[in-house]
Amino acid sequence: MKEENCIDEISFKYIKNEQNYIKTPFAYFLPKIHKLDREVLQNIENENNQIKTINVPGRPIISQCNGPLERLGRYLDYFLLPLVKNTKTYISDTGDLIRNIENCTFDNNVLLVTYDITSLYTNLRFEEITEALQKALDEHDKIEYSITKPTNNFLIEITKLILSNNEFTFHGKSYRQIIGASMGATASPEICDIAIYNHINSILKNSPISEKIIFHKRMRDDGLLMVKAKESEIDFMQTTMGLKLTVCVLVFVVYAAHVEAGRSGKKHGQRFCHYYDVDEYAPSRNTWEKARKHCQRKGGDLVQISSPNEDYRVNKMLEDVINKGNGDGWYIGAKYVNGEWRMADGSPMWYTNFPKYVQEAFMMSDSPSDTSRITNFAAIFYDVTANGYETYNWGYVSPRDRSKLGTICEIKKC
Repeated sequence: MKEENCIDEISFKYIKNEQNYIKTPFAYFLPKIHKLDREVLQNIENENNQIKTINVPGRPIISQCNGPLERLGRYLDYFLLPLVKNTKTYISDTGDLIRNIENCTFDNNVLLVTYDITSLYTNLRFEEITEALQKALDEHDKIEYSITKPTNNFLIEITKLILSNNEFTFHGKSYRQIIGASMGATASPEICDIAIYNHINSILKNSPISEKIIFHKRMRDDGLLMVKAKESEIDFMQTTMGLKLTVCVLVFVVYAAHVEAGRSGKKHGQRFCHYYDVDEYAPSRNTWEKARKHCQRKGGDLVQISSPNEDYRVNKMLEDVINKGNGDGWYIGAKYVNGEWRMADGSPMWYTNFPKYVQEAFMMSDSPSDTSRITNFAAIFYDVTANGYETYNWGYVSPRDRSKLGTICEIKKC
Protein backbone atom coordinates (compact mmCIF):
# COMPACT_ATOMS: atom_id res chain seq x y z
CA MET A 1 0.00 0.00 0.00
CA LYS A 2 2.82 2.38 0.86
CA GLU A 3 4.67 1.62 -2.36
CA GLU A 4 1.52 2.22 -4.43
CA ASN A 5 0.65 5.46 -2.59
CA CYS A 6 -2.61 3.98 -1.27
CA ILE A 7 -1.98 5.10 2.30
CA ASP A 8 -0.94 8.46 3.72
CA GLU A 9 2.17 8.85 5.86
CA ILE A 10 0.33 9.52 9.13
CA SER A 11 -1.87 6.42 8.77
CA PHE A 12 1.14 4.34 7.82
CA LYS A 13 3.04 5.34 10.97
CA TYR A 14 -0.10 4.82 13.09
CA ILE A 15 -0.55 1.23 11.87
CA LYS A 16 3.17 0.44 12.01
CA ASN A 17 3.19 1.45 15.69
CA GLU A 18 6.89 0.95 16.35
CA GLN A 19 6.86 2.61 19.77
CA ASN A 20 4.38 0.49 21.75
CA TYR A 21 4.79 -2.98 23.21
CA ILE A 22 2.63 -5.55 21.39
CA LYS A 23 0.49 -7.85 23.53
CA THR A 24 -1.13 -11.16 22.64
CA PRO A 25 -4.95 -10.86 22.53
CA PHE A 26 -6.77 -12.84 25.20
CA ALA A 27 -10.31 -14.16 25.68
CA TYR A 28 -12.67 -13.46 28.56
CA PHE A 29 -16.42 -13.75 29.13
CA LEU A 30 -19.07 -11.18 29.99
CA PRO A 31 -21.90 -12.66 32.09
CA LYS A 32 -25.28 -12.44 30.34
CA ILE A 33 -27.42 -11.86 33.42
CA HIS A 34 -30.46 -11.04 31.27
CA LYS A 35 -30.39 -14.60 29.90
CA LEU A 36 -31.04 -16.19 33.30
CA ASP A 37 -34.38 -17.96 33.64
CA ARG A 38 -37.09 -16.12 35.53
CA GLU A 39 -37.16 -18.97 38.06
CA VAL A 40 -33.44 -18.52 38.79
CA LEU A 41 -33.90 -14.76 39.26
CA GLN A 42 -36.80 -15.40 41.62
CA ASN A 43 -34.68 -17.79 43.69
CA ILE A 44 -31.90 -15.19 43.90
CA GLU A 45 -34.39 -12.61 45.15
CA ASN A 46 -35.93 -14.97 47.73
CA GLU A 47 -32.56 -16.15 49.03
CA ASN A 48 -30.43 -13.04 48.59
CA ASN A 49 -28.50 -13.70 51.80
CA GLN A 50 -27.12 -17.01 50.56
CA ILE A 51 -24.15 -17.56 48.28
CA LYS A 52 -24.84 -20.10 45.55
CA THR A 53 -23.17 -21.36 42.41
CA ILE A 54 -25.19 -20.26 39.38
CA ASN A 55 -24.43 -21.20 35.79
CA VAL A 56 -24.56 -17.86 34.00
CA PRO A 57 -24.36 -17.77 30.19
CA GLY A 58 -21.30 -15.89 28.94
CA ARG A 59 -20.48 -13.75 25.91
CA PRO A 60 -16.92 -14.50 24.64
CA ILE A 61 -14.85 -11.36 24.07
CA ILE A 62 -11.39 -11.26 22.49
CA SER A 63 -9.49 -8.30 23.89
CA GLN A 64 -7.21 -6.91 21.19
CA CYS A 65 -5.93 -3.94 23.18
CA ASN A 66 -2.33 -3.31 22.03
CA GLY A 67 -2.59 -6.47 19.93
CA PRO A 68 -0.79 -6.79 16.58
CA LEU A 69 -3.98 -6.15 14.56
CA GLU A 70 -5.70 -3.58 16.76
CA ARG A 71 -4.59 -0.48 14.83
CA LEU A 72 -5.08 -2.12 11.45
CA GLY A 73 -8.64 -2.95 12.58
CA ARG A 74 -9.27 0.67 13.56
CA TYR A 75 -7.97 1.79 10.18
CA LEU A 76 -10.32 -0.63 8.38
CA ASP A 77 -13.27 0.37 10.58
CA TYR A 78 -12.84 4.01 9.54
CA PHE A 79 -13.62 3.06 5.92
CA LEU A 80 -16.37 0.52 6.68
CA LEU A 81 -18.52 2.60 9.04
CA PRO A 82 -19.82 4.94 6.29
CA LEU A 83 -20.81 1.85 4.27
CA VAL A 84 -22.93 0.63 7.19
CA LYS A 85 -24.52 4.05 7.70
CA ASN A 86 -25.53 4.11 4.03
CA THR A 87 -27.60 0.92 4.31
CA LYS A 88 -31.37 1.46 4.20
CA THR A 89 -32.04 -0.40 7.44
CA TYR A 90 -29.37 1.35 9.54
CA ILE A 91 -30.22 2.84 12.94
CA SER A 92 -27.64 4.16 15.39
CA ASP A 93 -29.49 3.49 18.66
CA THR A 94 -32.90 3.20 20.31
CA GLY A 95 -33.58 6.92 20.06
CA ASP A 96 -32.90 6.79 16.32
CA LEU A 97 -35.39 3.93 15.92
CA ILE A 98 -38.05 5.84 17.86
CA ARG A 99 -37.48 8.94 15.71
CA ASN A 100 -37.85 6.84 12.54
CA ILE A 101 -41.12 5.34 13.78
CA GLU A 102 -42.49 8.73 14.83
CA ASN A 103 -41.86 10.06 11.31
CA CYS A 104 -43.95 7.28 9.74
CA THR A 105 -47.71 6.83 9.39
CA PHE A 106 -49.03 3.28 9.51
CA ASP A 107 -52.39 1.97 8.39
CA ASN A 108 -54.59 -0.07 10.69
CA ASN A 109 -53.90 -3.79 11.05
CA VAL A 110 -50.19 -3.63 10.37
CA LEU A 111 -48.15 -6.43 11.92
CA LEU A 112 -45.14 -5.55 14.01
CA VAL A 113 -42.59 -8.33 13.50
CA THR A 114 -39.21 -8.67 15.17
CA TYR A 115 -36.41 -11.01 14.17
CA ASP A 116 -33.26 -12.19 15.86
CA ILE A 117 -30.13 -13.60 14.25
CA THR A 118 -28.48 -16.17 16.50
CA SER A 119 -24.70 -16.14 16.95
CA LEU A 120 -24.12 -13.52 14.29
CA TYR A 121 -20.45 -12.71 14.93
CA THR A 122 -19.15 -16.22 15.32
CA ASN A 123 -20.99 -18.00 12.52
CA LEU A 124 -20.47 -15.99 9.34
CA ARG A 125 -17.96 -17.65 7.02
CA PHE A 126 -14.99 -15.66 5.79
CA GLU A 127 -15.98 -15.95 2.12
CA GLU A 128 -19.50 -14.71 2.86
CA ILE A 129 -18.08 -11.67 4.60
CA THR A 130 -15.63 -10.77 1.83
CA GLU A 131 -18.26 -11.26 -0.92
CA ALA A 132 -20.69 -8.93 0.86
CA LEU A 133 -17.94 -6.39 1.52
CA GLN A 134 -16.89 -6.41 -2.14
CA LYS A 135 -20.49 -5.71 -3.17
CA ALA A 136 -20.85 -2.87 -0.66
CA LEU A 137 -17.55 -1.28 -1.72
CA ASP A 138 -18.59 -1.38 -5.38
CA GLU A 139 -21.99 0.19 -4.65
CA HIS A 140 -20.59 3.03 -2.49
CA ASP A 141 -17.34 3.73 -4.26
CA LYS A 142 -17.93 7.51 -4.29
CA ILE A 143 -17.88 8.05 -0.52
CA GLU A 144 -15.38 10.79 0.36
CA TYR A 145 -12.93 10.37 3.24
CA SER A 146 -10.63 12.86 4.93
CA ILE A 147 -7.61 10.57 4.52
CA THR A 148 -6.27 8.65 1.54
CA LYS A 149 -8.59 5.77 0.71
CA PRO A 150 -6.89 2.53 -0.32
CA THR A 151 -8.23 0.57 -3.28
CA ASN A 152 -11.14 -1.78 -2.70
CA ASN A 153 -8.83 -4.74 -3.24
CA PHE A 154 -6.57 -3.57 -0.43
CA LEU A 155 -9.55 -3.17 1.92
CA ILE A 156 -10.64 -6.73 1.09
CA GLU A 157 -7.12 -8.02 1.76
CA ILE A 158 -6.98 -6.18 5.10
CA THR A 159 -10.30 -7.76 6.07
CA LYS A 160 -9.02 -11.23 5.15
CA LEU A 161 -5.82 -10.61 7.13
CA ILE A 162 -7.77 -9.63 10.26
CA LEU A 163 -10.27 -12.49 10.00
CA SER A 164 -7.72 -15.25 9.34
CA ASN A 165 -5.28 -14.16 12.05
CA ASN A 166 -7.55 -13.83 15.05
CA GLU A 167 -5.24 -15.54 17.54
CA PHE A 168 -5.67 -15.31 21.31
CA THR A 169 -4.92 -17.01 24.59
CA PHE A 170 -7.28 -18.49 27.16
CA HIS A 171 -6.21 -20.19 30.39
CA GLY A 172 -2.60 -20.33 29.23
CA LYS A 173 -3.35 -21.96 25.86
CA SER A 174 -3.25 -20.40 22.39
CA TYR A 175 -6.13 -20.55 19.91
CA ARG A 176 -7.13 -19.25 16.50
CA GLN A 177 -10.72 -18.46 15.49
CA ILE A 178 -11.39 -20.19 12.17
CA ILE A 179 -14.91 -18.92 11.44
CA GLY A 180 -16.65 -15.59 11.94
CA ALA A 181 -15.39 -12.33 13.41
CA SER A 182 -14.34 -11.94 17.02
CA MET A 183 -16.40 -9.92 19.46
CA GLY A 184 -13.99 -7.35 20.81
CA ALA A 185 -12.22 -6.51 17.55
CA THR A 186 -12.81 -2.89 16.48
CA ALA A 187 -13.95 -3.63 12.94
CA SER A 188 -16.11 -6.70 13.73
CA PRO A 189 -19.44 -4.84 14.15
CA GLU A 190 -19.11 -3.20 10.73
CA ILE A 191 -17.76 -6.35 9.06
CA CYS A 192 -20.71 -8.44 10.28
CA ASP A 193 -23.26 -5.67 9.68
CA ILE A 194 -22.31 -5.45 6.01
CA ALA A 195 -22.39 -9.23 5.60
CA ILE A 196 -25.75 -9.80 7.29
CA TYR A 197 -27.35 -6.85 5.45
CA ASN A 198 -26.64 -8.71 2.23
CA HIS A 199 -28.21 -11.91 3.59
CA ILE A 200 -31.33 -10.29 5.04
CA ASN A 201 -32.05 -8.38 1.84
CA SER A 202 -31.73 -11.55 -0.22
CA ILE A 203 -34.09 -13.50 2.04
CA LEU A 204 -36.77 -10.81 2.28
CA LYS A 205 -36.59 -10.03 -1.44
CA ASN A 206 -37.47 -13.64 -2.27
CA SER A 207 -40.06 -14.02 0.49
CA PRO A 208 -43.85 -13.99 0.01
CA ILE A 209 -44.11 -10.75 2.02
CA SER A 210 -41.49 -8.77 0.07
CA GLU A 211 -44.07 -6.34 -1.39
CA LYS A 212 -45.87 -5.96 1.94
CA ILE A 213 -42.96 -4.66 4.04
CA ILE A 214 -43.54 -0.96 4.75
CA PHE A 215 -40.88 -0.43 7.44
CA HIS A 216 -37.63 -2.24 8.16
CA LYS A 217 -34.82 -1.28 10.55
CA ARG A 218 -32.09 -3.35 12.16
CA MET A 219 -29.50 -2.91 14.90
CA ARG A 220 -26.80 -5.58 14.48
CA ASP A 221 -28.59 -8.91 15.03
CA ASP A 222 -32.04 -7.55 15.98
CA GLY A 223 -34.50 -6.29 13.41
CA LEU A 224 -37.96 -4.80 13.28
CA LEU A 225 -40.48 -4.96 10.44
CA MET A 226 -43.87 -3.38 9.87
CA VAL A 227 -45.72 -5.66 7.48
CA LYS A 228 -49.17 -5.30 6.00
CA ALA A 229 -49.80 -9.04 5.97
CA LYS A 230 -51.51 -11.80 7.90
CA GLU A 231 -49.86 -13.72 10.70
CA SER A 232 -50.32 -16.91 8.68
CA GLU A 233 -48.09 -15.46 5.95
CA ILE A 234 -45.29 -14.87 8.47
CA ASP A 235 -45.70 -18.40 9.80
CA PHE A 236 -45.66 -19.78 6.24
CA MET A 237 -42.44 -17.96 5.44
CA GLN A 238 -40.86 -19.21 8.65
CA THR A 239 -41.73 -22.87 8.08
CA THR A 240 -41.32 -23.19 4.32
CA MET A 241 -38.17 -21.15 3.77
CA GLY A 242 -36.31 -22.29 6.89
CA LEU A 243 -34.60 -18.90 6.90
CA LYS A 244 -31.15 -20.34 7.48
CA LEU A 245 -28.15 -18.08 7.06
CA THR A 246 -25.29 -20.55 6.75
CA VAL A 247 -25.33 -21.70 10.40
CA CYS A 248 -27.01 -18.55 11.67
CA VAL A 249 -30.76 -18.83 12.09
CA LEU A 250 -33.15 -15.97 11.46
CA VAL A 251 -36.18 -16.21 13.74
CA PHE A 252 -39.27 -14.06 13.18
CA VAL A 253 -41.67 -13.25 16.02
CA VAL A 254 -45.00 -11.48 15.59
CA TYR A 255 -44.95 -9.08 18.53
CA ALA A 256 -48.52 -7.80 18.27
CA ALA A 257 -51.64 -8.72 16.36
CA HIS A 258 -51.95 -5.23 14.94
CA VAL A 259 -50.86 -1.64 15.23
CA GLU A 260 -53.73 0.78 15.59
CA ALA A 261 -53.07 4.10 13.95
CA GLY A 262 -53.81 7.54 15.35
CA ARG A 263 -54.84 8.93 18.69
CA SER A 264 -58.19 9.84 20.20
CA GLY A 265 -59.40 11.79 23.23
CA LYS A 266 -56.93 11.75 26.11
CA LYS A 267 -55.08 8.68 24.86
CA HIS A 268 -51.41 9.33 24.21
CA GLY A 269 -48.40 7.35 23.10
CA GLN A 270 -49.94 4.42 21.22
CA ARG A 271 -47.74 1.42 21.99
CA PHE A 272 -49.20 -1.42 19.90
CA CYS A 273 -51.02 -3.66 22.43
CA HIS A 274 -50.80 -0.92 25.08
CA TYR A 275 -51.50 2.79 25.25
CA TYR A 276 -50.86 5.49 27.85
CA ASP A 277 -53.75 7.51 29.22
CA VAL A 278 -52.81 10.73 31.00
CA ASP A 279 -55.15 12.55 33.37
CA GLU A 280 -54.71 15.85 35.18
CA TYR A 281 -54.78 16.20 38.93
CA ALA A 282 -58.20 15.83 40.54
CA PRO A 283 -59.04 16.08 44.28
CA SER A 284 -60.90 12.75 44.04
CA ARG A 285 -57.62 10.93 43.36
CA ASN A 286 -55.18 12.93 45.46
CA THR A 287 -53.24 9.89 46.73
CA TRP A 288 -51.21 7.20 44.99
CA GLU A 289 -53.70 4.48 45.99
CA LYS A 290 -56.64 6.44 44.59
CA ALA A 291 -54.69 7.16 41.42
CA ARG A 292 -54.00 3.47 40.96
CA LYS A 293 -57.66 2.53 41.47
CA HIS A 294 -58.54 5.15 38.86
CA CYS A 295 -56.30 3.36 36.33
CA GLN A 296 -57.62 -0.05 37.31
CA ARG A 297 -61.20 1.08 36.69
CA LYS A 298 -60.07 1.88 33.15
CA GLY A 299 -58.79 -1.66 32.71
CA GLY A 300 -55.11 -0.90 33.30
CA ASP A 301 -52.71 0.20 36.01
CA LEU A 302 -50.32 3.01 36.80
CA VAL A 303 -47.52 2.87 34.22
CA GLN A 304 -44.67 0.62 35.39
CA ILE A 305 -41.51 1.94 33.73
CA SER A 306 -39.07 -0.92 33.45
CA SER A 307 -36.36 0.30 31.05
CA PRO A 308 -34.62 3.42 29.71
CA ASN A 309 -36.48 2.91 26.42
CA GLU A 310 -39.89 3.04 28.09
CA ASP A 311 -38.77 6.00 30.21
CA TYR A 312 -37.86 7.82 26.98
CA ARG A 313 -41.25 7.00 25.41
CA VAL A 314 -43.14 8.27 28.45
CA ASN A 315 -41.15 11.51 28.45
CA LYS A 316 -41.78 12.06 24.73
CA MET A 317 -45.47 11.39 25.28
CA LEU A 318 -45.65 13.88 28.17
CA GLU A 319 -44.27 16.59 25.87
CA ASP A 320 -47.57 16.41 23.93
CA VAL A 321 -49.82 16.68 26.98
CA ILE A 322 -51.71 19.96 27.30
CA ASN A 323 -52.57 21.81 30.54
CA LYS A 324 -49.44 20.51 32.26
CA GLY A 325 -49.22 23.68 34.33
CA ASN A 326 -52.37 22.72 36.25
CA GLY A 327 -50.46 20.24 38.41
CA ASP A 328 -47.05 19.25 39.73
CA GLY A 329 -46.64 16.01 37.76
CA TRP A 330 -48.02 12.48 37.58
CA TYR A 331 -48.03 9.34 39.70
CA ILE A 332 -46.31 6.26 38.22
CA GLY A 333 -46.51 2.62 39.23
CA ALA A 334 -43.76 2.27 41.82
CA LYS A 335 -43.57 2.48 45.60
CA TYR A 336 -40.91 2.21 48.30
CA VAL A 337 -41.84 -0.41 50.90
CA ASN A 338 -39.71 -2.08 53.59
CA GLY A 339 -36.51 -0.49 52.36
CA GLU A 340 -36.76 -1.25 48.63
CA TRP A 341 -38.49 0.03 45.50
CA ARG A 342 -41.14 -2.22 43.97
CA MET A 343 -43.47 -2.00 41.00
CA ALA A 344 -47.13 -1.28 41.71
CA ASP A 345 -47.92 -4.99 41.28
CA GLY A 346 -45.26 -5.93 43.85
CA SER A 347 -42.68 -7.24 41.36
CA PRO A 348 -38.98 -6.26 41.67
CA MET A 349 -38.00 -2.89 40.25
CA TRP A 350 -34.84 -3.26 38.16
CA TYR A 351 -34.86 0.23 36.65
CA THR A 352 -35.19 3.66 38.25
CA ASN A 353 -34.26 7.15 37.10
CA PHE A 354 -34.22 9.15 40.32
CA PRO A 355 -31.79 12.08 40.55
CA LYS A 356 -28.58 11.25 42.38
CA TYR A 357 -29.54 13.12 45.55
CA VAL A 358 -32.77 11.10 45.81
CA GLN A 359 -30.91 7.80 45.37
CA GLU A 360 -28.40 8.82 48.05
CA ALA A 361 -31.22 9.72 50.46
CA PHE A 362 -32.60 6.18 50.25
CA MET A 363 -29.17 4.53 50.38
CA MET A 364 -28.17 6.45 53.53
CA SER A 365 -31.44 5.84 55.40
CA ASP A 366 -30.78 4.11 58.71
CA SER A 367 -32.93 5.69 61.44
CA PRO A 368 -36.43 4.55 62.53
CA SER A 369 -37.98 7.74 61.19
CA ASP A 370 -36.17 7.76 57.85
CA THR A 371 -37.41 6.86 54.35
CA SER A 372 -36.77 3.14 54.79
CA ARG A 373 -39.52 2.98 57.45
CA ILE A 374 -42.12 4.86 55.39
CA THR A 375 -44.02 3.88 52.27
CA ASN A 376 -43.14 6.39 49.55
CA PHE A 377 -44.60 6.67 46.06
CA ALA A 378 -42.87 7.42 42.76
CA ALA A 379 -43.90 10.24 40.47
CA ILE A 380 -42.65 12.21 37.48
CA PHE A 381 -42.49 15.90 38.36
CA TYR A 382 -43.03 18.60 35.75
CA ASP A 383 -41.15 21.90 35.83
CA VAL A 384 -40.06 24.71 33.53
CA THR A 385 -36.52 26.10 33.83
CA ALA A 386 -35.62 29.79 33.77
CA ASN A 387 -34.68 29.32 30.10
CA GLY A 388 -38.12 27.96 29.28
CA TYR A 389 -37.16 24.28 28.97
CA GLU A 390 -39.64 21.70 30.19
CA THR A 391 -38.26 19.00 32.51
CA TYR A 392 -39.69 15.67 33.59
CA ASN A 393 -37.80 14.31 36.59
CA TRP A 394 -38.42 11.26 38.74
CA GLY A 395 -39.17 11.93 42.38
CA TYR A 396 -41.21 10.60 45.26
CA VAL A 397 -43.91 11.69 47.69
CA SER A 398 -44.83 10.50 51.17
CA PRO A 399 -48.39 9.51 52.14
CA ARG A 400 -48.92 12.95 53.68
CA ASP A 401 -47.60 14.88 50.69
CA ARG A 402 -50.18 17.10 49.03
CA SER A 403 -48.54 17.66 45.64
CA LYS A 404 -51.09 18.01 42.84
CA LEU A 405 -50.27 14.89 40.87
CA GLY A 406 -52.19 13.49 37.95
CA THR A 407 -51.99 9.89 36.64
CA ILE A 408 -50.28 8.04 33.80
CA CYS A 409 -52.25 4.88 33.19
CA GLU A 410 -51.05 2.03 30.99
CA ILE A 411 -53.96 0.16 29.44
CA LYS A 412 -53.85 -3.11 27.50
CA LYS A 413 -55.87 -3.49 24.34
CA CYS A 414 -55.02 -6.98 23.06
